[in-house]
Amino acid sequence: MEIKILFNKESVDKKFFTGWGISVLVNGRILFDTGEKGEWLLENMKLMNVDLGKLEAVVISHNHWDHTGGLHRLLAEKKGLKVYICPGFNEKFKSEVRRMQGRLIEAGTFVEVTRDIFITGRITDVY
Repeated sequence: MEIKILFNKESVDKKFFTGWGISVLVNGRILFDTGEKGEWLLENMKLMNVDLGKLEAVVISHNHWDHTGGLHRLLAEKKGLKVYICPGFNEKFKSEVRRMQGRLIEAGTFVEVTRDIFITGRITDVY
């Protein structure tokens, strides 16, 4: 399994954008979260030679700006992208994903996103 940190609060190289939130690419195909700003995420992807054409889906862990901030810019570049969320996301978020032609999938239970990559669905009572 290959994991690339595309966006984070720190970087080993000043050429990469950094900020709040995180974005992780798994096996070059599945994106986990999108960080705080889409332009920064896409620029980091370009600098890391990430092929946007191979991206199959994005999994959003929770509906906070520093995890969803890059999603709209990403959807503008990649129409029809699958967007996995847990139940409980607000209707405004879901409507915007659909408006931008994202294929919204609410995963309430254990789901296989792609071969050998799974999500658990919503985890409750963690605080």
